[in-house]
Amino acid sequence: MELSLAISKIATLLDGKGYDGFFIVNGRHFGDLKKGLLASMTESELAASNSLILDTFLRSTAENENIVTRFTVNFNHEQFTIDKMEMWVNEKHLQIVKERHNHYGNYTWIPQKRDAVAKMISGFNLKPPANKRRLKRNK
Repeated sequence: MELSLAISKIATLLDGKGYDGFFIVNGRHFGDLKKGLLASMTESELAASNSLILDTFLRSTAENENIVTRFTVNFNHEQFTIDKMEMWVNEKHLQIVKERHNHYGNYTWIPQKRDAVAKMISGFNLKPPANKRRLKRNK
């Protein structure tokens, strides 16, 4: 599979689940997921490990109740696989939501973004989100 097709496929998957905001790829590339993945794929760090870290904020509030999701992604045989999804609030609470167990390309185990946020709000007694429009990246 061509690299640009593999990047498009994983970006479309995450976008379809509602994870459509800005990403931080490997702690260095902030912004559009496709551009961050492409930049990381050209770096030598990926060649050594075949692994990428994708961080994105699910919610950020003035009360500093930031919900962050991290996807651990591998690139093998010209395709990306998501191996783990973790979530935390304010770097204090770490909750591993799901880990891959031979899903063979089936990503039904990754929750929709709204469901993931609701789980974190109820699990950590956070304030419910205000009815504000959020910024979305341009596609």
